Amino acid sequence: FAHRVGPAEGTGEVILRNLADGKETKFPGGGGFGQLQFSFDSKWFAFGVTPYTRPGATPPGGPRPKPKLVIVNTGTGEKTELDGVSSFEFSG
Repeated sequence: FAHRVGPAEGTGEVILRNLADGKETKFPGGGGFGQLQFSFDSKWFAFGVTPYTRPGATPPGGPRPKPKLVIVNTGTGEKTELDGVSSFEFSG
């Protein structure tokens, strides 16, 4: 089971919970509420992270923080991050 928790403004977190033993793992979730997805066999979990920026902190037309994709092996807990990924989908 996974869900994202966050304030209206600021940085949230993604919580991954093993339903068999109740163990929770928390990951930085960035700002906003992006996509959460398990692979078909539930061996992988992935979610998008967009870094939070305060309103007015970036000048108009200035560089915006790049989103990233976080992929977690649900068996080992190993995490991989890929910068610049704004969308994803597990293959069949």
